[in-house]
Amino acid sequence: MKIFVYWNYKDKNSKKIYSFLDSEKFEKFSESLGGSMHLHKKYQNFPQNDCIFSDLQNSNVAFFFTHGTENSILKFQCNDPNNNPDYTFIDTKNYSLLQDKVVIAICCDSLKGLGTLCTNGDTNACKAYVGFSGPLEYGNGGLGSNDKFRNLIYTSYSEAFCDTIIDAFRDNDTVKDFVKRLRAKLTKIMYGNVLKSANGSFGVNSINNTTFIVRTEKALGCKGNEEIPLFS
Repeated sequence: MKIFVYWNYKDKNSKKIYSFLDSEKFEKFSESLGGSMHLHKKYQNFPQNDCIFSDLQNSNVAFFFTHGTENSILKFQCNDPNNNPDYTFIDTKNYSLLQDKVVIAICCDSLKGLGTLCTNGDTNACKAYVGFSGPLEYGNGGLGSNDKFRNLIYTSYSEAFCDTIIDAFRDNDTVKDFVKRLRAKLTKIMYGNVLKSANGSFGVNSINNTTFIVRTEKALGCKGNEEIPLFS
């Protein structure tokens, strides 16, 4: 089994993306797999012949931690990816790169269009596509504009994503189990971290500022075969 991970932290919103995983914990997990994981942490754009594409094609499971649109997974954030193809990683033209894989797209919106296309049953289809049909929200406005509160949000996402992946590997989760586990962790960890925040600086009233996590949780879903093992 080969696991591919694309983890973007180049663009100006890199704090969001890079904070989606606990770097030390996840890299230790990667090392424990003894070479089974291809972990690509990218600082800059990469050409079409980069080894990242061969690593992706040779994988069984592909994780993407980056930005996305309804019909694409992006290398980096771009205001108009349709007119900037260099920013596009996977889209409707090259989705065959995901053939026969389990895909976990931790990015906004891509489950809607790309996830549907990738699981349409044709010869280029992937086995399952986990992603979000809407944005991953951060609570803009109110406390969401507070740096300390924003860091708490990033930390909560990091714990939820990292712990879910590691636990799913340990327990040999199905794709369905993984989605269920991640949904539960997103809400539990976010609310828990708010309530136990230092000196009660955010406290119970701050729960009202984290209702966005419910929308993020509801946007999470899967298309394709949910009953197969996530890691196989």
